[in-house]
Amino acid sequence: DVQGGRDSLGFLFLYELMTGTLRCGVRTEDSPFLLASYLVPLLKETGAPGSFSGKLAAILEIACAAPFLVAGMPKFDDTRKFKLTTIVAGQNVTKTLLESVGKYLSTKRSEV
Repeated sequence: DVQGGRDSLGFLFLYELMTGTLRCGVRTEDSPFLLASYLVPLLKETGAPGSFSGKLAAILEIACAAPFLVAGMPKFDDTRKFKLTTIVAGQNVTKTLLESVGKYLSTKRSEV
């Protein structure tokens, strides 16, 4: 289940895989980006658990479609004082990340 919350993975998991801030794979030579890019289309299926919509889906889809942009995308920096496994939508850490990604992608609009 990739919808986020307790014992499940969400947008930040996929985003961190894509941007290289989280390493995960079956073999040591596996690419975290490729793993995430394989998972994103599965979330687009109607009624798929954890399916994303709006800005979150757009960010992941742009990263999949234009991997050359990923190296410059802002990294997620968890600055919360108390680090819990669940990040609630609208918290400053996610809001700051989404604003930074939006600004970055706006500067790269002509390249997409």
